[in-house]
This record gives sequence, structure tokens and C-alpha cells, in this order.
Amino acid sequence: MTDAEQKFYDRASAVVEFLHQDEPSIYYPKERAALIRAAIDKFHLTQRTIRKYLRSYWRAGKDTQALTSDLSNCGAAGKLRVPNSAKRGRPRSQWLQDRIGPGTNVQASDQHNIKKAAEWYRGNVKNTLEDAYLWMLGAYYSNSFANDDGTAAWGADPRVTINFQQFEYHCARYLNPFDNERRKAEKSRGSKKPRDRHVGAQTAALEVGTVAEIDALHTNISLVSSDRNFVIGGLVVFIVIEYVSALIIGFSVGWDGEPYESCADALVKCVTDKVEWCAQYGIGIEADEWPARHCPQHFHTDRGSAFMSQMADRIVEVMRPNRFTNTPPMSPESKGGVENTVRLVKNVFMAMYPGTWIGKVGSQNRGVPSPHKDAALTRNDFIRAFMNVVLDVNQKVRQTATSPQRVARGVPNSPVAIYNDALRTHRHRLRRLAPVRLEADLMTRMNASVSDEGIYLGYELYYLPDDVRHYQSAWFKKMAQDKTKVKLALNRETVDVAFLCRGGKEEGFISCSLSPRSAQFRGMSLREVQMNRTRQNELNTLEKHNRLSDRTERRASMQRDAKEAQAKTQKAVGYIPNSERDISNRREHRSNERAIERQKLQEDLRHRHGHVPSQAPPPTTDADSFDYPDIDDE
Repeated sequence: MTDAEQKFYDRASAVVEFLHQDEPSIYYPKERAALIRAAIDKFHLTQRTIRKYLRSYWRAGKDTQALTSDLSNCGAAGKLRVPNSAKRGRPRSQWLQDRIGPGTNVQASDQHNIKKAAEWYRGNVKNTLEDAYLWMLGAYYSNSFANDDGTAAWGADPRVTINFQQFEYHCARYLNPFDNERRKAEKSRGSKKPRDRHVGAQTAALEVGTVAEIDALHTNISLVSSDRNFVIGGLVVFIVIEYVSALIIGFSVGWDGEPYESCADALVKCVTDKVEWCAQYGIGIEADEWPARHCPQHFHTDRGSAFMSQMADRIVEVMRPNRFTNTPPMSPESKGGVENTVRLVKNVFMAMYPGTWIGKVGSQNRGVPSPHKDAALTRNDFIRAFMNVVLDVNQKVRQTATSPQRVARGVPNSPVAIYNDALRTHRHRLRRLAPVRLEADLMTRMNASVSDEGIYLGYELYYLPDDVRHYQSAWFKKMAQDKTKVKLALNRETVDVAFLCRGGKEEGFISCSLSPRSAQFRGMSLREVQMNRTRQNELNTLEKHNRLSDRTERRASMQRDAKEAQAKTQKAVGYIPNSERDISNRREHRSNERAIERQKLQEDLRHRHGHVPSQAPPPTTDADSFDYPDIDDE
């Protein structure tokens, strides 16, 4: 550490040590207030600074390393920092950037000028905050700029002047509640007054396991099939956090258009053993790294389609006595805990996997290539990556309020530490549920038929009961013989496991697995199976189209061969086609044909019996052989 950093650390450590000398008095509000007043008199610091040191020390679980400050990136009075190419902080002002430049870092002298501008804004009720900014430029920065010819000009030197976005950001600390309300009305630009909303989530004195919040993260990432041959489509991630500890207790990766299935799977993952779940994707963890295997008492959601549809009523019925509540319309601040966690997950994901952008679908600008173009992750790859992000987020120390009782036990302000402390001290309202039973109750019911080959769902998916006794029972054979229609509870996130729903007196679920004839679909989701079958049908159609010319040529060749064989057969039997016959005198030609046929038959008979063919008599006609009656006979 530098000398300045060492000085800062020694002062903060001395303050913290002084406050904890009469421990546990610091953990009680009245005694803590008296100790802070004594520290103010001794160290000549403000109450805000002392509380800042105390919060940093408590959040890290009473670790003094949290008091170390990096002063290398801080400005000082009278020192002008050179702006970098990528400026941090609030975005630049576009409408004043051409006149006043991109802005610089705010220093102590700038804070004094901003405070004066805030006072001017409070005294001139007809002017806006933009007018106060322009007044500040004219009053304190106008002499810093001049034209090339030496004449004065409006504006200020962009190298020593802050922009309006910075001014508005720093001016907020000097405004009172009435000024803030006035500023909100200015931003609304004369529109209707927005209705009063609950600003921020209140930190209530709740125990771990009392409330859980659920939110959906619509990503702008497209996934490919397991064999990486075609793009399946976009996905949605449902995240469930425990409110008090902010621990992510479960998540689900589903497809767009299937919100209920993804939400139900996220609830099942809340009670699933995380060690076994991570091991399925090649991630080895200990039980203390992700201890969430429980179900909270109360669920808080927004008004999305997954929570307001008729399908969501099944979740409410199955999860009883756990209650579900929805936020008011257009009020995301009512579930601020999960909203902050989702934002943190996005930042950590983009930091751990550079080049990957998680954003809401449709948020890219015009001209940005489609996410299908660079799709390279399979569903298992994305779940593995997202699981690593969740494990990292659960270990991070949150900048939230702390509990003196946990601080006294030396518990850091990280979600995993708070959750483990609640399990160890039994200060929670969590309960255990059977994951298999919960999964069977929440799964989507789909139509299937029983056959000798198994329970056929469609798309070449066949299932067999895990228990051989069910497969060999009389009632199953009877259903296979009658081709009975049944209901199959299938998790659309994976087709490996399904449950046969039995009704009547034997109501219940029978666990089933994919049969060997459908083993090629193991590990796939139903969406991937459907896309795979559609892709295969397209390939078959394309193959038929490519083979059409060969099939046409083969058929024409077969027709030519058939015509030649027919012509040879007719020539051998002496058949004369009608087109070659002279039918001008049908009676005469018929008699000649019969005479020729009789002559050929006689010669053939003589040849067969060894006789020498004799001279054939001249052919006679019917007119010569007709016996006309005599007149005298009458």
C-alpha cells in the first residue's frame, strides 16, 4: 500500500477497533449511537464516515481487509485528471456536447459551483434545472473560454467544465424533497402526474425462508442442437431468490413460448440437491457452496404470463400452503431484490464470458445481426455457464443492510454465508419437499397412447415404466391391447423422465423412462426433439427432391422395356394391331383371315404328327360355299 492508503487503513481500523471495544454494546441501537458520538469527538470525523467504515467492516464478516481503500483512482482538490478515451460515470450530454465538450471529472471546486447553482434553482421557481446549469456556466466558467481572435464567447473550456448529465447527477445531493418533486414534474413535460408508487423494497425484519421472489430473464441468445447442426431458437431463464439472503435458490433454462414449463421447472430446482444437479454438468461443489434445498413460505412474482395465466393456477394449487402474490401493474420496484440480482447476473455473465450479450429480446438496434447468426452454445453448455455465474454471484458480498445479530457471529454479508448461518442456527422458515413428487405434480399433462412397444407420446418418443411389475401387470397389458389413451406428465425441459397419470381409485403417478428405441433423444428437451424431427423431415423431403430425376428416368426406362416386350410377344403370336388392319370390307377380310388361320393350324398339326404337308386347296369364300335354295323346291 502507498502512504496515503496506509494512512486511510490505520484510521479506519482505529475507528472500528474503538467501536468494538465494549462488544456486544455496538450491536444495540442506543449503545451504538453513544459509541458513534464518542468516535466523532475522538477522531474528528463525520457520522457518515464512521458509519461507512462500520458497514464495510460488518459486510465482510468483521474482516479488517474490507477497510483497505484504493486511492490511486481518486481525485483530489486542485488536481485535474486527464479524461480517458472511455469515460466512466453518467452518459454524456448530446445536445450540449458540441458546445461544452464531453466533460471532465468533478472536483472540489466544481462541487462548490454546483451547490450555488442548486440554490439559484431553488430561488427561481419558474426556471428549470437546465436553466440553472446554463446560469452556472455563465457565472463561473464563461471566463475560461475565448475565440481565436481573443473576443469573449458563450460557453466554457471543455477541458475544465462538466456536462449537464454530470451536473444533474451531483446536484441531486443538494436538492430537498420539494426540489426533487419539481424536477420530476419537469421531466414529465406537462403530462399526467404519475401515480404514487412504492419506491424501493423495504427491508423488513424477516427470517430466511419467509419470502422468495421470481423473475424471468429474456435473453438475446440463440441455442443450437446437441449435434450443432441447426439453430433451435431463443431461451428464457427463470430465477428464484430468497429475499432475506438474496441467494439464488433455483433457476431454469427454457424456451420462448413455454413460460409455465420453465417456471415449474425453476420451482422444482429450488428443492433439488444442488451437488447432484451440478455434477450432471461436470461441476463439482460442496454442500456449503450452494445449500439451497428448501422451499420458502411465500412467493412474490410480477404480472407476467407465467404467473397470471390459467396454467399458473396449477402452481398455486400444488404449492399450497405456500402463497403466491403478484406485484401491482408497472411496479418492478415491488420486487427489487430479484431485479438487482438479475442485473448483477448480467454483469457477471458478460465479465466471465466476453463477447456474450444477455439482453431482452428485441432490444438490439436496427442493422444488428440476428443472434441466430453466431449461435454456438447448446442448452447444456449454456446451463453449465449460467451455473458458474450463479455460484459466483452467491459468493459475492452484497452492498445491502446488515443484521447486528449476524455480525456478532462473524457472518459475512454474502448470500451463501447468511443462508448457511440460518440453517446452522435454525433461524429460518424453510421446509423440505420431495423433488420427484413436486415435479410430477407440476409437469404438463400430455396425451399419449399405450401400445405393445410402450407408451407412445409422439415424435418417436416411447416410454416404459421403471418398475418391471407395472409393465408385466394385467392392467398394463389390457391397456396395450385396447390402445388406451392416457395422460403423461412430461417435463419439457428434458424428455428423459415422465410420469404416467393414473386415475380412479388408483390415482397416482408411475415413474417412466425413455425406452431403448428412443435412446437417441436422451438429454434433449421436447422443443429440441420437435425441431430434430422437423429437421429430419426436411432432409427427407430434400433427398426425395434430389432423387426425383433419377426416379423419373428409371420409370421411363421401365415403360420402354415394357413396350418392347409387349411388341415381341404380339409378333410371336401373330397378333395384328388394329392400326395395321384394313377394315374397309370387314366381311371379306374376316373370311380371308379365318381361312389363313385354318391353313396355319392344319400345317401345324401335320408338322407335329409327321405328315407331309399337302397342297392346300384354294381358299373359298362364303359366297361360293353358300347353298342357295332352288325355286322348284318351293
